Amino acid sequence: YDSGMVSKQWPASDVVHLRNPMFLDPLKPFMGQSTVDKASSPIEILNELEETVYTLAKDNAVPMGLLSAQEELSAEQQQYIKHRLRDKTRRGEPLVLGSMSYTQMGLNLQQLDFGTVRAQLESEICGVFRVHPAVAMTFAGLQSSTYSNMQAAFREYTVLTRIPWWNAIEEQLAHGLRGEYPGIRLEFDTSIVSALASDPEAVVYPTIAAFNGNILTQNEAHIALA
Repeated sequence: YDSGMVSKQWPASDVVHLRNPMFLDPLKPFMGQSTVDKASSPIEILNELEETVYTLAKDNAVPMGLLSAQEELSAEQQQYIKHRLRDKTRRGEPLVLGSMSYTQMGLNLQQLDFGTVRAQLESEICGVFRVHPAVAMTFAGLQSSTYSNMQAAFREYTVLTRIPWWNAIEEQLAHGLRGEYPGIRLEFDTSIVSALASDPEAVVYPTIAAFNGNILTQNEAHIALA
Protein backbone atom coordinates (compact mmCIF):
# COMPACT_ATOMS: atom_id res chain seq x y z
CA TYR A 1 0.00 0.00 0.00
CA ASP A 2 1.39 3.40 -0.96
CA SER A 3 -0.61 6.60 -0.46
CA GLY A 4 2.31 8.88 -1.25
CA MET A 5 2.85 9.55 2.45
CA VAL A 6 2.42 6.09 3.97
CA SER A 7 3.90 2.92 2.53
CA LYS A 8 3.36 -0.59 3.82
CA GLN A 9 3.81 -4.11 2.47
CA TRP A 10 2.02 -7.38 3.22
CA PRO A 11 2.84 -10.93 2.12
CA ALA A 12 0.74 -11.97 -0.89
CA SER A 13 -0.63 -14.87 1.17
CA ASP A 14 -2.23 -12.38 3.58
CA VAL A 15 -4.15 -10.59 0.82
CA VAL A 16 -7.53 -11.65 -0.58
CA HIS A 17 -7.22 -11.12 -4.32
CA LEU A 18 -10.35 -10.14 -6.26
CA ARG A 19 -10.56 -9.75 -10.01
CA ASN A 20 -13.29 -8.51 -12.31
CA PRO A 21 -15.33 -11.64 -13.09
CA MET A 22 -16.79 -10.08 -16.26
CA PHE A 23 -13.57 -9.60 -18.21
CA LEU A 24 -10.21 -11.33 -17.90
CA ASP A 25 -6.95 -10.15 -19.42
CA PRO A 26 -6.26 -12.59 -22.27
CA LEU A 27 -2.50 -12.12 -21.78
CA LYS A 28 -2.74 -12.47 -17.98
CA PRO A 29 -5.72 -14.74 -17.21
CA PHE A 30 -5.10 -14.40 -13.48
CA MET A 31 -5.97 -10.69 -13.73
CA GLY A 32 -9.23 -8.95 -14.54
CA GLN A 33 -9.78 -6.08 -16.95
CA SER A 34 -11.43 -2.80 -16.04
CA THR A 35 -15.00 -2.57 -17.32
CA VAL A 36 -14.53 1.18 -17.81
CA ASP A 37 -11.50 0.49 -20.02
CA LYS A 38 -13.53 -1.96 -22.11
CA ALA A 39 -16.21 0.71 -22.63
CA SER A 40 -13.78 3.60 -23.09
CA SER A 41 -14.18 3.94 -26.88
CA PRO A 42 -17.98 4.41 -27.01
CA ILE A 43 -17.78 6.58 -23.87
CA GLU A 44 -15.26 8.91 -25.50
CA ILE A 45 -17.29 9.05 -28.72
CA LEU A 46 -20.48 9.85 -26.77
CA ASN A 47 -18.70 12.61 -24.83
CA GLU A 48 -17.41 14.14 -28.08
CA LEU A 49 -20.87 13.88 -29.65
CA GLU A 50 -22.51 15.67 -26.74
CA GLU A 51 -19.79 18.33 -26.82
CA THR A 52 -20.51 18.86 -30.52
CA VAL A 53 -24.23 19.25 -29.88
CA TYR A 54 -23.50 21.67 -27.02
CA THR A 55 -21.28 23.74 -29.31
CA LEU A 56 -23.96 23.80 -32.00
CA ALA A 57 -26.55 24.92 -29.43
CA LYS A 58 -24.28 27.78 -28.34
CA ASP A 59 -23.91 28.78 -31.99
CA ASN A 60 -27.67 28.94 -32.59
CA ALA A 61 -27.48 25.50 -34.26
CA VAL A 62 -25.35 26.95 -37.08
CA PRO A 63 -22.70 24.41 -38.10
CA MET A 64 -19.09 25.29 -38.74
CA GLY A 65 -18.54 26.92 -42.11
CA LEU A 66 -16.33 29.10 -44.27
CA LEU A 67 -16.98 32.78 -44.97
CA SER A 68 -15.66 33.93 -48.34
CA ALA A 69 -15.36 37.55 -49.46
CA GLN A 70 -15.26 38.70 -53.07
CA GLU A 71 -12.77 41.37 -52.14
CA GLU A 72 -9.62 41.32 -50.03
CA LEU A 73 -10.36 42.15 -46.37
CA SER A 74 -8.01 44.12 -44.19
CA ALA A 75 -6.64 42.63 -41.00
CA GLU A 76 -8.90 44.96 -38.97
CA GLN A 77 -12.00 43.83 -40.88
CA GLN A 78 -11.08 40.17 -40.38
CA GLN A 79 -10.59 40.67 -36.63
CA TYR A 80 -13.91 42.55 -36.40
CA ILE A 81 -15.83 39.73 -38.09
CA LYS A 82 -14.13 37.09 -35.91
CA HIS A 83 -14.99 39.08 -32.78
CA ARG A 84 -18.63 39.50 -33.80
CA LEU A 85 -19.04 35.81 -34.62
CA ARG A 86 -17.51 34.74 -31.30
CA ASP A 87 -19.50 37.22 -29.19
CA LYS A 88 -22.23 35.04 -27.63
CA THR A 89 -23.77 38.01 -25.83
CA ARG A 90 -25.05 39.33 -29.18
CA ARG A 91 -26.91 36.15 -30.05
CA GLY A 92 -29.79 36.73 -32.44
CA GLU A 93 -28.46 40.08 -33.66
CA PRO A 94 -28.07 40.08 -37.45
CA LEU A 95 -24.56 40.41 -38.84
CA VAL A 96 -24.45 42.27 -42.19
CA LEU A 97 -21.48 40.98 -44.16
CA GLY A 98 -22.05 42.55 -47.55
CA SER A 99 -20.85 40.56 -50.55
CA MET A 100 -19.74 37.47 -48.63
CA SER A 101 -20.80 33.85 -49.02
CA TYR A 102 -21.07 31.07 -46.45
CA THR A 103 -20.10 27.46 -47.17
CA GLN A 104 -21.14 24.86 -44.62
CA MET A 105 -18.26 22.64 -43.52
CA GLY A 106 -19.73 20.93 -40.46
CA LEU A 107 -22.87 18.90 -39.81
CA ASN A 108 -26.13 20.33 -38.55
CA LEU A 109 -28.31 18.59 -35.93
CA GLN A 110 -30.36 16.73 -38.55
CA GLN A 111 -27.25 15.45 -40.32
CA LEU A 112 -25.71 14.34 -37.05
CA ASP A 113 -28.78 12.14 -36.36
CA PHE A 114 -27.95 12.68 -32.70
CA GLY A 115 -30.76 10.59 -31.25
CA THR A 116 -29.95 7.44 -33.22
CA VAL A 117 -26.19 7.66 -32.74
CA ARG A 118 -26.58 8.40 -29.04
CA ALA A 119 -28.90 5.43 -28.56
CA GLN A 120 -26.42 3.12 -30.33
CA LEU A 121 -23.52 4.29 -28.17
CA GLU A 122 -25.55 4.01 -24.96
CA SER A 123 -26.59 0.46 -25.88
CA GLU A 124 -22.95 -0.47 -26.55
CA ILE A 125 -21.82 0.96 -23.21
CA CYS A 126 -24.64 -0.82 -21.35
CA GLY A 127 -23.69 -4.06 -23.13
CA VAL A 128 -20.16 -3.86 -21.75
CA PHE A 129 -21.53 -3.42 -18.22
CA ARG A 130 -24.17 -6.11 -18.91
CA VAL A 131 -27.04 -3.90 -17.88
CA HIS A 132 -30.17 -3.29 -19.96
CA PRO A 133 -30.44 0.34 -21.21
CA ALA A 134 -33.84 0.64 -19.50
CA VAL A 135 -32.29 -0.32 -16.14
CA ALA A 136 -29.63 2.39 -16.58
CA MET A 137 -32.40 4.88 -17.45
CA THR A 138 -30.66 5.90 -20.68
CA PHE A 139 -32.28 7.55 -23.67
CA ALA A 140 -31.94 4.29 -25.60
CA GLY A 141 -33.79 2.37 -22.90
CA LEU A 142 -36.52 4.85 -22.01
CA GLN A 143 -37.63 5.82 -25.51
CA SER A 144 -39.24 2.43 -26.11
CA SER A 145 -39.86 1.12 -22.59
CA THR A 146 -43.10 0.46 -20.77
CA TYR A 147 -43.65 -0.24 -17.09
CA SER A 148 -44.03 -3.97 -17.65
CA ASN A 149 -40.94 -4.51 -19.78
CA MET A 150 -38.89 -2.35 -17.38
CA GLN A 151 -39.88 -4.74 -14.59
CA ALA A 152 -38.67 -7.62 -16.75
CA ALA A 153 -35.43 -5.75 -17.53
CA PHE A 154 -34.69 -5.18 -13.83
CA ARG A 155 -35.28 -8.85 -13.06
CA GLU A 156 -33.16 -9.92 -16.03
CA TYR A 157 -30.33 -7.66 -14.84
CA THR A 158 -30.43 -9.26 -11.40
CA VAL A 159 -30.60 -12.84 -12.69
CA LEU A 160 -28.11 -12.58 -15.57
CA THR A 161 -25.64 -10.00 -14.21
CA ARG A 162 -25.84 -9.38 -10.48
CA ILE A 163 -26.19 -13.00 -9.31
CA PRO A 164 -23.27 -14.31 -11.45
CA TRP A 165 -21.20 -11.37 -10.15
CA TRP A 166 -22.13 -12.19 -6.54
CA ASN A 167 -21.30 -15.87 -7.09
CA ALA A 168 -17.89 -15.00 -8.52
CA ILE A 169 -17.11 -12.66 -5.61
CA GLU A 170 -18.26 -15.33 -3.11
CA GLU A 171 -15.90 -17.89 -4.64
CA GLN A 172 -12.94 -15.50 -4.70
CA LEU A 173 -13.48 -14.37 -1.11
CA ALA A 174 -13.88 -17.97 0.10
CA HIS A 175 -10.74 -19.02 -1.77
CA GLY A 176 -8.77 -16.13 -0.29
CA LEU A 177 -9.89 -16.91 3.28
CA ARG A 178 -9.72 -20.73 3.07
CA GLY A 179 -6.15 -20.88 4.37
CA GLU A 180 -7.15 -19.15 7.61
CA TYR A 181 -10.69 -20.54 7.78
CA PRO A 182 -10.77 -24.07 6.30
CA GLY A 183 -14.17 -25.12 5.05
CA ILE A 184 -15.49 -21.54 4.99
CA ARG A 185 -18.62 -20.96 2.94
CA LEU A 186 -19.81 -17.49 1.94
CA GLU A 187 -23.13 -16.48 0.38
CA PHE A 188 -24.86 -13.22 -0.38
CA ASP A 189 -28.24 -12.88 1.30
CA THR A 190 -30.68 -12.50 -1.59
CA SER A 191 -33.84 -12.89 0.48
CA ILE A 192 -34.54 -9.13 0.43
CA VAL A 193 -33.69 -8.56 -3.24
CA SER A 194 -37.00 -7.26 -4.58
CA ALA A 195 -36.24 -8.30 -8.18
CA LEU A 196 -36.13 -11.93 -7.03
CA ALA A 197 -39.29 -11.78 -4.94
CA SER A 198 -42.29 -13.62 -6.34
CA ASP A 199 -45.25 -11.63 -7.60
CA PRO A 200 -47.88 -11.67 -4.80
CA GLU A 201 -50.71 -11.68 -7.32
CA ALA A 202 -49.24 -14.74 -9.00
CA VAL A 203 -49.56 -16.60 -5.68
CA VAL A 204 -52.58 -15.09 -3.96
CA TYR A 205 -55.23 -15.36 -6.71
CA PRO A 206 -54.41 -18.92 -7.84
CA THR A 207 -54.37 -20.05 -4.20
CA ILE A 208 -57.78 -18.46 -3.51
CA ALA A 209 -59.17 -20.02 -6.67
CA ALA A 210 -57.83 -23.44 -5.65
CA PHE A 211 -59.36 -23.05 -2.17
CA ASN A 212 -62.75 -21.98 -3.57
CA GLY A 213 -62.65 -24.97 -5.93
CA ASN A 214 -62.03 -27.33 -3.00
CA ILE A 215 -58.62 -28.24 -4.39
CA LEU A 216 -56.79 -26.92 -1.30
CA THR A 217 -57.82 -27.17 2.31
CA GLN A 218 -57.87 -24.09 4.53
CA ASN A 219 -54.61 -25.10 6.18
CA GLU A 220 -52.92 -25.72 2.80
CA ALA A 221 -54.09 -22.32 1.60
CA HIS A 222 -52.67 -20.69 4.75
CA ILE A 223 -49.32 -22.39 4.16
CA ALA A 224 -49.24 -21.30 0.51
CA LEU A 225 -49.96 -17.68 1.43
CA ALA A 226 -47.59 -17.54 4.42
